[in-house]
Amino acid sequence: MAVVAAVLFAVATAPVAGGSPAYLNINGCVIEPSANCERANLRGANLRGANLRGANLRGADLRGADLRDADLLIADLTGAYLGNADLQYANLRGAYLIGADLWDGKRTDLRDTDLRGADLTGAMLYRADLRRADLGGTGRGNNISSLRGADLRFALMEDAVLIATNLQGANLNSANLRDAVLIEANLRDADLECTNLKNANLTNADLRNANLHGANLHGANQSGANLEGARMVEYTGCEPDEARFGFGLFGSD
Repeated sequence: MAVVAAVLFAVATAPVAGGSPAYLNINGCVIEPSANCERANLRGANLRGANLRGANLRGADLRGADLRDADLLIADLTGAYLGNADLQYANLRGAYLIGADLWDGKRTDLRDTDLRGADLTGAMLYRADLRRADLGGTGRGNNISSLRGADLRFALMEDAVLIATNLQGANLNSANLRDAVLIEANLRDADLECTNLKNANLTNADLRNANLHGANLHGANQSGANLEGARMVEYTGCEPDEARFGFGLFGSD
């Protein structure tokens, strides 16, 4: 059994010639565009640069997988497990990550990813690293990125682009959105308690009934923002509940 496991691990981690793992067969999942890999075991797999456009990865286990520079355009990752995966520079444009779990004890790396038009409704993005990620939309129909009801507590989102993004009801408690672009973003009913919004662009954002208790809005552009019913208390420094566990408020690991 140990030999079989070693062979499977080698197949899952060894790239093909040219550095691309495309067309590998990993535990029955053929790595190719439009692959049907529902509930596949791809844990820890080397999928760097893989072409998985339009792939069915619903419920797949991709925890700890290397997906840097991977092409996951309009891929279906609904309910997938992506905790501790490295998705830096991945193309997730129009991808479906509804209810996906991106937390496995360490930050999932989504820095510089293209998530325009992606659907992350209800996704678990606790402490995820989304610095410089593009989650913007055109503001029209299905081209709007959705993080509605997503768990983004303690997420790192400095310089992220969230133009017209749907963040209604999202939990952004203690997230770092410093210098983020939130023009016309829907933050209605969102939890922004202790959130760092310093120098963020909130032009024409919808913040109705949002919880901004202790949020840092120093230097934020709130021109045209709708703050009707928002709960606001001036920022004087915030001690989040997680501080007792030794995690920094806005820092990285």
